[in-house]
Amino acid sequence: RSSLNMAQQEYLRNIKISSENLLNIINDILDLSKIEAGKMELKPVQINLAKFMEQISEIYQPQARHKGIIFSWQINPLLPKMVFVDENRLKQLVNNLLSNSFKFTRMGEISVTFDIIEKTENTLQLSCQVKDTGLGISKENQNQIFEKYTQIETSFVRPFEGTGLGLAICKELSNLMGGDIKVESEQDQGSIFTFTFKAHYDNKDDEKKEEEISRELLNFNLRILHVEDKLVNQKVVGFMLFNAGCDVDFARNGQEAIELYAPGKYDIILMDIQMPVMDGISACKELRRLHGNQLCPVVGLSANALEGDAERFIELGLDDYITKPFRPQQLYEKLLMWTNKQNQSSGSALYG
Repeated sequence: RSSLNMAQQEYLRNIKISSENLLNIINDILDLSKIEAGKMELKPVQINLAKFMEQISEIYQPQARHKGIIFSWQINPLLPKMVFVDENRLKQLVNNLLSNSFKFTRMGEISVTFDIIEKTENTLQLSCQVKDTGLGISKENQNQIFEKYTQIETSFVRPFEGTGLGLAICKELSNLMGGDIKVESEQDQGSIFTFTFKAHYDNKDDEKKEEEISRELLNFNLRILHVEDKLVNQKVVGFMLFNAGCDVDFARNGQEAIELYAPGKYDIILMDIQMPVMDGISACKELRRLHGNQLCPVVGLSANALEGDAERFIELGLDDYITKPFRPQQLYEKLLMWTNKQNQSSGSALYG
């Protein structure tokens, strides 16, 4: 949002999207263990598939230009604009397949196509096809590529760096999402990977909700105490809050937060969990002891993302919880939610 030229904006967009992609790749390794243990749960959200593919495209277009490959995508126009699906799992599937296509394709083109297999009143069976003009896969290798820790070998390339988990994860994820995956390929003729999955849809357009939230946030007049010991995190969250029209004070640990806080001074506290001097949970408990019902909502921010962490921290005294890393929209939705709760309980507006 600062003054950047077009090239700098593109670089920063690519850095942001690639960083998110890296986090998803790291999670692939953890997710495979969770799937095998039966602990993986799908978390569907409403997404715009076109915007989803625009983000994917931003990641791979620089690589395509560098290699002289045509990279394209298309979505069947009959497919509903908004669908409910686990966005992170879908992204893992597409990224894993595209990563392989770019590894093994030296020239020609790579494409992604979303299509409808079956459509009922509110359920969709969809397919995603990733097609390339790469080295292709022999019949022998096709029988084992979906096995864990398997990488194909050809006379043209040495085994590529990686864990050999990508296609195994694709197989597990597509099954988990109510579908399957297959490959059609011939040596030196390219490959077509197609996975299927279930999704849901309705006639509501959730984009309006995001636009309304953004408009409301431009008029926020919230006073926020951000408790965080890492300067870079203060800067990142601070920019998000400033862009939402908030006034922000910063504390480096729980003890500083206790010293800064006074009833009526802040509308919301954003509290990191692990900090030197005094951690976030201890600080929250002490603030409640000192101020009781006069304490404003305390929303935890932490990298602790295991199943049950949010519930555990809320039981220990936090009002709400956001897992790092988070997108600005996630933070804004929490601010809006707690603002509305405060309005309902006090009858006064915190923004206008």
